[in-house]
Amino acid sequence: GSGLCTSELVSLSDDGQAIEQTCSWPPVDGWTRPRLRDDDETDVSVETSKSNEDSSEDEDELSADDSSVVTECPTVCKYGLVPAMEWWKALLWCAIGSSFAVVLMLLFRCSHFPWGWRLLRVPFGALICCCVWVPNWLVNAPILTCGGFHPRFWLVVPIACTVPACVLTARFGDKHINAVPAVIASCWLTFAICFFVMNVPLYLSSAHRSLDSSIGPPLFGIHFLCGFFSWQFMRAQLVPGSWVDSIPEPLLGIIPPLIWMFCLLSSLYVFKKSFLRRYVEPKEARYAWEEAREAAPGSADALSDGPPRLRGDQEIAFGNLIAFLSVSCHNNSSLAIVTGVIQSGDASACVWSLLFMFCSHVSLRTGLAQRVGVALFEHVWAPPFVRRAVTVHALTYAHYSNMAGCGYLAPLMLVTCSIVRAIVRADAECLFYFDRDPCVARVLLWTWATVAFEDLMVATLWGLGCCSFPAAVWLNRGHPLRRLAVGKLGVGGYMWAYGASS
Repeated sequence: GSGLCTSELVSLSDDGQAIEQTCSWPPVDGWTRPRLRDDDETDVSVETSKSNEDSSEDEDELSADDSSVVTECPTVCKYGLVPAMEWWKALLWCAIGSSFAVVLMLLFRCSHFPWGWRLLRVPFGALICCCVWVPNWLVNAPILTCGGFHPRFWLVVPIACTVPACVLTARFGDKHINAVPAVIASCWLTFAICFFVMNVPLYLSSAHRSLDSSIGPPLFGIHFLCGFFSWQFMRAQLVPGSWVDSIPEPLLGIIPPLIWMFCLLSSLYVFKKSFLRRYVEPKEARYAWEEAREAAPGSADALSDGPPRLRGDQEIAFGNLIAFLSVSCHNNSSLAIVTGVIQSGDASACVWSLLFMFCSHVSLRTGLAQRVGVALFEHVWAPPFVRRAVTVHALTYAHYSNMAGCGYLAPLMLVTCSIVRAIVRADAECLFYFDRDPCVARVLLWTWATVAFEDLMVATLWGLGCCSFPAAVWLNRGHPLRRLAVGKLGVGGYMWAYGASS
């Protein structure tokens, strides 16, 4: 109840035993170094052999110009590992997500009938809003707003069911709103209502309010904009004489993956800033103030309220959000490629799209792109903030760990949808979208093979010991973002990641 850290930083020694670590650093903001709790004092200087090897590698990363090394937020608290997905669970949830698409398609199909539009549109929209927002407000929002679950967050269930019911059944004269814009409007309204009804009244402190507002709205906005640009790009390909006709084919092919890579990188940048400025710094400041109050209970600073309190293991919320980011961006790239071929019937540019997606993913997941970037920026004497941008910290490492097994959602969902179309229309040519164009089946196969070959190559290179990431040496040793290790994602994280992505 004091707002202190309760999570633990755990590593594995050579013999597989878990070792608890804490970190001691110079004074912060004029405070004397906070003394550790009695149960922490015996663990202050514990280091594993793996950590020592990482230390020597980190020092090798330093260039002769030490100005690139920044003392970023010295830490004395304990921090948990950012959770990440396991590859076999990611594959399992890909199958679950594709089954969700089957139910959604059947509801959407039945809602076109005159007798069923009002009856079946309600569960159609409610299912989408519930899968997108219910896991978020039951798993992530309680941690971000008050550090623990509150019964009021159950209100997200009736809100996510009522809002689409009202929007999708609304009529203007003798017409009702088209299903797709109605669902989009329902998602926006559900997000806004839940935010003001549940988050705003339950903020434990200004630190929680600042942390939550720096994560949720930017992530939602970035994803919406990238989805809009991807949709506009596919529409432009169907219009004769549009601006896409003047772009060379190789460059045209890499636009869909580039859109979602921008979404990924910009979202990870937002997460990094929020983790550093809105989580670690307020937590350290509160800890230092409470330790100073214990040392001098009669001082003026001790009698004040001190820095705002920040409760809960926020690493769990960050891990859940990064899992959603990994699944969404990875599969939206594949989905944009295949659906573009379904609509246009032209598969000439998809080869360049898949090749770019494969090369970029493999180079990022193995650390090749980051190491080339570090060497290049050191050679051209780039500013320190540019050189820091290509290093790998705990959040980006969690994303690269998530990518194993999560890229099969879009191909599997498209295949499942083609099976449903063939059954509903009683037409075998609908299978694999042969009724649209025979090349769609080839593109589906190429997409699946690209994702599988990517996972196989990355696993092989890591197994051979040919991969490594340039560590974020601009952070103090022991900083939670500097440690390249992950925990295990909970069931709620999988539900949020695959529910919203599907």
